[in-house]
Amino acid sequence: MLYKRGKCCSMEWIRSPDESFCAESREFRRTQQRRNREDTAVDTQDRKMQTLTDTIAELSCNLDDMTAEAIAYAMEQLLAAGARDVFTVPIGMKKSRAATMLTVLCAPEQIDEMVRMLFQLTTTLGVRENLQRRYILDRSLETVQTPYGPVRFKTVQGYGAEREKPEYEDLARIASERGISIREAELLVRACR
Repeated sequence: MLYKRGKCCSMEWIRSPDESFCAESREFRRTQQRRNREDTAVDTQDRKMQTLTDTIAELSCNLDDMTAEAIAYAMEQLLAAGARDVFTVPIGMKKSRAATMLTVLCAPEQIDEMVRMLFQLTTTLGVRENLQRRYILDRSLETVQTPYGPVRFKTVQGYGAEREKPEYEDLARIASERGISIREAELLVRACR
């Protein structure tokens, strides 16, 4: 059985110790989170304190017989297929063998597709799965017109934190056009805010 806990803006669900979340309640929670993000009537202070969570799947496998190029190709394909993130960690395996752990973060509904791709694109013999509750900041993207062209700023907030950052691609375009560094491009566009 699920119990409702929390205030009107940040609806949170907890489960009784003997039962697991069902698909309907997860979908309801996602809908509530979407509504919370889209609620423009919430003032900035409330948005800063807003708490959001979701569930993310972590899939990982150990690779001890693939080249760096083959692993990079697999990573690119997984990202192109919709993985939220893909990363590697150097590890040591049995017989002191150097290897790479490949980890894919994806939505729970993408697990089957990502596992299929891991088996097709890598030499792994097994994939580990771990579902995790993830605390996330509310994100928004705003395009600002500057003398250097339009620049997208990503703003994140929640849990009492608030940050903003210009998008890398826009900074790279400005840096390339002006023959300056990314850092200098960032200083230029931040001065326009």
